[in-house]
Amino acid sequence: MNYKYFCLTITILTSLATHAVTSKQWIDKQWAEIPIKVQVAKPSPLFNISAIDKKMLASSVDPLVRNTYINHTYSLLGDSLSRCIGLDQTFGNWYYFASWASKSAGEIISGRKFKQLSPWQDFWVSVLQLAKVLQPQQELQSLFGSVNQMIAAEMIPLGKTFLEFFCQGTPRPWKDFRELMFNKTYEDKILQAAFFNYYQAIFAQSINLKKEHTILASTWQVISEQKRIDNPIKSVFDAQGPTPLKKIIQRKCTDIGDYHMESSNTFTTIVLNQDIIKKNIDHDLKKIDLPALKKLYKEEHTMDFKEAPSINGTACQNWGSFPQRKKFLTAMFWVYINKVELLSTPEKSFSHIKTFSKWEETLLQQK
Repeated sequence: MNYKYFCLTITILTSLATHAVTSKQWIDKQWAEIPIKVQVAKPSPLFNISAIDKKMLASSVDPLVRNTYINHTYSLLGDSLSRCIGLDQTFGNWYYFASWASKSAGEIISGRKFKQLSPWQDFWVSVLQLAKVLQPQQELQSLFGSVNQMIAAEMIPLGKTFLEFFCQGTPRPWKDFRELMFNKTYEDKILQAAFFNYYQAIFAQSINLKKEHTILASTWQVISEQKRIDNPIKSVFDAQGPTPLKKIIQRKCTDIGDYHMESSNTFTTIVLNQDIIKKNIDHDLKKIDLPALKKLYKEEHTMDFKEAPSINGTACQNWGSFPQRKKFLTAMFWVYINKVELLSTPEKSFSHIKTFSKWEETLLQQK
């Protein structure tokens, strides 16, 4: 073997090993500070975790400060990914949805959600907590803070690395990125398929195919994420007692949940216990050509009842049920992925910050 080539190879392998150890040590440290009953599987340690991410996603950071960082970082990742794929600014991806979902989690983490409950909802929460069926408010705030952190610790480094590999200069081979990902569990395989579809979207020749690959990628990404955090979410809704009573309790807990998205001119609320309303679905998504996306929509009955105003059967009775969440979110992504309000950052005070470098600079100045 050529001596220079040998030295270069050793240097690269050493660099990768050091990176992996550094990322692994950071991940291990964060997970060690999360209660075992809340922990989900750790993300791959082979992805670079930037200094700012290590700082802002750490368990030691105030959960609300961390949530703000996550929300706007997701939004910036959504913008960057959309530009890379070559889509216009009326089409989204998982990172845009995640920014608003994370903002909703922040309402629970801060306690604001509990103050916004209607008198009837507040009554039910009080009854359930007194009966020790629903966890106390402080425990729920801590749980949602940990789940918010664990999702971000996987998805933010993953997204930034994807942009680095395929959206800056000459794209690298897909296998280079794939080899950094886990491929053991169902959620690992679905996540890998999700990012492969983002990759395919970049090189698709038509806008239709770019959109279909993007929505398939986004939907598989949310399915993977929801499967990974299934146990802690299920624990919130895992009511005790006879089945009829349990179902009532699960439904009452689900009734409280919703998503909010807003732009400067529009405001949308998506309620978990109501069927997804079909409203101004993206024209290119009314007819699906991509076989894998067709298959997913057929499995989840997303495109049934074409003349109906809503997608029947998507209303959740129990948000703790992964199959119910999967169906609801598959329909939600199909209907809302082209909405203007989705593309606005939830952090309005930082809406003027459009780049990662400016975002990092702003955070460092606030120290």
